[in-house]
Formats: sequence, C-alpha cells, structure tokens
Amino acid sequence: MADRLEIEVVTFTASEAAPVERLLDDLASPESEWARHGPDTLELDSTRSVRIRHRQLRAQGNVVAAATVTQLFSDRRRLPDLVLFYGCAGAVDSADVGSAFLVGSVSYASLGTVEVMQGSGQGEVATLKNKWMCHADGADVDPLPSMTFTHTLDPVPLDLTIAGLTRCHVMATDKVVRVGPATVPPVPGRVGPPHSVYEKGEWSYSDALAYTVDQSAAPVLVEMEAYGIARAAAALKLEDRVVVVRIATDDLVGHATSDGAQEDLLMRGRIALLSVLHAAIIPRPGTK
Repeated sequence: MADRLEIEVVTFTASEAAPVERLLDDLASPESEWARHGPDTLELDSTRSVRIRHRQLRAQGNVVAAATVTQLFSDRRRLPDLVLFYGCAGAVDSADVGSAFLVGSVSYASLGTVEVMQGSGQGEVATLKNKWMCHADGADVDPLPSMTFTHTLDPVPLDLTIAGLTRCHVMATDKVVRVGPATVPPVPGRVGPPHSVYEKGEWSYSDALAYTVDQSAAPVLVEMEAYGIARAAAALKLEDRVVVVRIATDDLVGHATSDGAQEDLLMRGRIALLSVLHAAIIPRPGTK
C-alpha cells in the first residue's frame, strides 16, 4: 500500500460543490485527526497519510467536461490515486429520486438533427441519429462505444461493495431532458449475434431512453458529463482510478417542478460520497 493516498473530488456546479465543502468541514471537526490545509484541501496524518483535494471546475456538457478534466490532469507528474466525481442526475424512474448511485457504465446520446417542424413554418424538432447509439442497417459509422468504470485503486483493489451504492447506467447527453422513455423500445430489424441491427433513422429522445433502458440491466440516469469524463479518463490512462457518484435529484418528466429539491438532495447525498471515501481510505481485511 502506498504511504500516501492522494484523492481528488471533482464537482462541476456550485450546487454540487457545496456538499463537498460541507463534508470536508465535517471531517475537520476540532476533535478529528483531519485538518484543513488551504481552501480546498484536507489532510489526515495518522496510521495512513491521506490528502483530499476538492476541484471545482465549473464546467457542464460532455465536451467541456472532457476538455476541463484533460486540462486538469494532463501535465501532472503524479496522477491522483483516486478521482471522485460527485454530482446530480435525472432519474428515468421517479422512484429513484433521492437515491445515490455509482456509475458503472455510460453511453452517449447527443448527435442528431434539428429541423423545422413540418407543417408549422416555425418551431423546431430535435432528433437523434440512431447510428451513433446502435448498429444501424447501412450506416457508414460504428456506434459510439459505451464506456465502463472499472473502479480499481492500484495497487489495492477498490472494494466499493462496502459503500453500499447501487450501480447504474448513465445516458449522457448535452440537453435538459424532460421526457420519459417511449412505451415500447425501438425494435431491431435483425437480432444478433454478434449484435442486433436497427433500421437507420432518427430517434426521438423518448426512443433513445427506451432503447437505453431496454439494453441496461441497471437503473438508468441522465446527465451531462459522465461520457466526457470517461473518454478523458481513458485518454489520460486514469480510467481505473475514476469513480462517479450521482445523486438522482430530478424526475425527468417532472423536471420543471423537481429542481427545488436538488440542492437539499445533493447535500444529503454527501453521506454516499463519504462511504466511497471510506472504502478507498480503509483497506479491505487482508490487505497491507
């Protein structure tokens, strides 16, 4: 085990940053062995030396998130042992609102078409080109791959089962989505192996959500950064050290009325963040 554990917690908005700052303050209570060092760093010098640094990046959208994460870590001589992203997400299932999730995989749904609404002469309709999400008949490209987070902490495996968080799949996009999945997912024209093939065309966001839910055995959340995080982490050779924790703060269909609870749910969700930090800092039985 390394003598010093370096952890960086990354947030993208002020609402996401506030719970992290509260947690660091909680840990640095007067009777604690933790101590604040500067405005963004917490250190523990006990049986194991640990430093936690909070990075407030103020970036949203998958492309901007990827660029910002790359800028943050690309010129480091030593990369952190663990990079922990904390933030909010929309829940496809309204019953998941208020729950904390560990992102296990992420796919991207953003590349598509915006055109004038037929028959109106004005107004717009946005659709997604399904060839970027699935294997489509006659497509000239392969779909963008889903990315996974393997959650290992070299040289000690990171056992996140003790954190007790449910793993989820994220459908990452770059828009605020206020629709639910279609009642019936898109039907493939041919079923694999090696994979199903769909008729090439334009999908609505409801179609894309239904397809994603149909393909995933885990709960599905929607947010705007996880795909960018995953691609940047892969480019930086950081993917084994990245953990993404999402609090389902919003109901997609009821998004217009659920925003008010977002800050409160994120603040309460800092307990989930603490559980992951505990899993990283306290070694599993049998490790040295």
